[in-house]
Amino acid sequence: MTGIGLLQLDSKKIRTSLLNTPRTFINEIEAMVPVEMRKRTDDCKSELQQNINNLKKKVENVEDFVQQKNHLDHASEIFQNLRDRVDLVNQYYNCLAEF
Repeated sequence: MTGIGLLQLDSKKIRTSLLNTPRTFINEIEAMVPVEMRKRTDDCKSELQQNINNLKKKVENVEDFVQQKNHLDHASEIFQNLRDRVDLVNQYYNCLAEF
């Protein structure tokens, strides 16, 4: 009980709810992080796999060659961005492993 002149306030309930809030947030983060990390990992993997499959196609005529060249150009353009995303996911995993 806290006395403030004529009134007395029971602050125990509000104190306990405020103290539990950080724990609630931590629990939500612990539940969310593995799901989000899996999603990001799967996104990177599927994009890499798609590019690999596009580049594995055999070239049998000029149209196939042009298409293969376009796939190669596209893979070259997105390579650094994809590599940065994979590195970031790796850093997340390393950080989580520490804690």
